[in-house]
Amino acid sequence: MACAASVILTRLLEFSVLKQTDQPLNLATVRTNLLSGLTVALAMVPEAIAFALIAHVSPLTGLYAAVIVAFITAAFGGRPGMI
Repeated sequence: MACAASVILTRLLEFSVLKQTDQPLNLATVRTNLLSGLTVALAMVPEAIAFALIAHVSPLTGLYAAVIVAFITAAFGGRPGMI
């Protein structure tokens, strides 16, 4: 079973953005990435709560859904206009 899990993980990593980075990791890029991540996270909070209220579910459910979608988008990429 562990072999099947490693094959699945390898196939998922083929589509991952983490594998496709050519940019060297230094302090400036880390700072820029953290600032952009914080900006997107702060913009996502009212949007997630508003969509949850429109869907008649708990605002906390909207926040959890937004976090899950953010992790999926971060892992498998996206496009610059997905903010």
